[in-house]
Amino acid sequence: MSVTNDSGISFAENRTLRAFVLLYGVMAFLILALIGTIYYRYSKELMLSTHRLSMQIEAESYISRVMTWKESGAVREAFPKDIAYHTAIYTKNGTVIVSYFDVPLKQLTPGIYKEGEHIHFLMAMGSYGMKEMFLVFETKDDGLWLQAMWMNFLLYGGLLFAALLSLGVVLSRLFIRPMREAVVLLDNFIKDTTHELNT
Repeated sequence: MSVTNDSGISFAENRTLRAFVLLYGVMAFLILALIGTIYYRYSKELMLSTHRLSMQIEAESYISRVMTWKESGAVREAFPKDIAYHTAIYTKNGTVIVSYFDVPLKQLTPGIYKEGEHIHFLMAMGSYGMKEMFLVFETKDDGLWLQAMWMNFLLYGGLLFAALLSLGVVLSRLFIRPMREAVVLLDNFIKDTTHELNT
């Protein structure tokens, strides 16, 4: 009888432990997925802010060349090229005035954003006498920020996941201990009662 009870207790403990660890693991995975999403957005915004600063600095010298081009007749063939970035001028309704882009823009959103493999920075030219027009800078996304993000996430996320799982095992054993003690007490009570009845 004692062997049967011990094996039954062990089976119940193992099943409860596996269920608890599985549930805890799923919750830990969901938490890591949320942290990964937040970290991805942070890394992307940090990359875009770095490009924005570079493009704004480049625009300070480039806009004067655009204004000179406009005053000299705005001939498309004479549109100034920039060494660092591809450039274009679009109207707010999406019409291309002049462009050095390989692929036309799909959206015209003021500010900076990533579209496919390229990063675009749009500046309104109203304050420069070119109303309803955008000056657009384009550069290719090298993806280094994404590689660094994945490396950091896999490294620190893996360590965090392992720590959470280890903590889950410890907590599950603490959770099972009262049940084990209660079952042992009940088993001892049954043994004592059976002994008294037999006596």
